[in-house]
Amino acid sequence: MRTLRPYLRFAQLTDLHFTAQRIARYPTVMHVLERTIDDLNEQDLDFVLLTGDLFHLPYRVERDLVEFRRIFDNLRHPYYAAFGNHDVEGDETAARKALLMEGLGDRGLNLGSPWYSFSPIKGTRLVVLDSTDSGDADYHTWRGNFKSRQARWLAETLDAHRDEAIIIGMHHPPVTPFPLMDLLKFQDRDLARLQWALKNQDHVAAILCGHYHLTGSHPFGSTQVLTGPSLVEHPHRYRIFSLHAQGEGKGHLEYAVRQVPVSPIEDAACAKGRTVRFRTAALSHVLSTNRNGGYTIALPH
Repeated sequence: MRTLRPYLRFAQLTDLHFTAQRIARYPTVMHVLERTIDDLNEQDLDFVLLTGDLFHLPYRVERDLVEFRRIFDNLRHPYYAAFGNHDVEGDETAARKALLMEGLGDRGLNLGSPWYSFSPIKGTRLVVLDSTDSGDADYHTWRGNFKSRQARWLAETLDAHRDEAIIIGMHHPPVTPFPLMDLLKFQDRDLARLQWALKNQDHVAAILCGHYHLTGSHPFGSTQVLTGPSLVEHPHRYRIFSLHAQGEGKGHLEYAVRQVPVSPIEDAACAKGRTVRFRTAALSHVLSTNRNGGYTIALPH
């Protein structure tokens, strides 16, 4: 029996922490990213969403962007990106964001704003937010920021597209489901702005995030926050999302974790010297819920 293609199918990659400089914590980042592109190219996808921390070393972004583009230019699917704290932290944050918006070419961020939206297929809309929006010239924190100008834009965008199922992508999750992570969470006032913008917006199907390097599914208002696994952390995983139309204004959003086929030889250094990463993986296994799953959403006609 032939299986029907989903209404929409896309991949979420998060926390790539790319750098062309070899570092002890992520010694196989180049191999992992190249194998990930190969794996993505074998799949039927509408697009790929990158939810932040594309780069690991902010001061090297200009140099690492060249190699990053060389690898991603082999991807046969369109991809779109959100900023993470590792991408922009430091002095003169606006200049670093401008560099990335220009350097990533036609990959979403060149639309002239760190936050943007578009419709990948009729009846759905991807809204990409900037959770590093501190409102200052510099950004010296790992916490989520979301200022009034972006909140107003989000509220207006959601109101204008009530006839579409909305998928939001951003780096910082607006939830703190894991212990000992208060230094990574959203600023309280900024979280209140996001909650205000999302109030009575029942057509938001999901909020896709990264940042914690842990996989999970967590309720937030009338929707779900789905935190993705870090691509750079062993054993190198990302998520595939499939949206199936069910008729009568309903759809089913499914998600599944996929492991990048990196050979043991290529991944040996990362797999061996990973005390911190092993603890992270163990914490993810114990605390996270719904690695694979799905739920019913409203899907406008």
